[in-house]
Amino acid sequence: MFGDLQKISDHVGALAQKNSDYLPFAQTVQQHAQELEDEPILELLEQFME
Repeated sequence: MFGDLQKISDHVGALAQKNSDYLPFAQTVQQHAQELEDEPILELLEQFME
């Protein structure tokens, strides 16, 4: 599980580097990933997919 969260954190970090508009989103995801909280990440992603 930790490896998956690290990959997610890396991907959103790269996204924020490409477009700073995504920085708040990336920071939120990275904070949850660092704390090993996958449910809040899933909930956040579901909001953006709707």
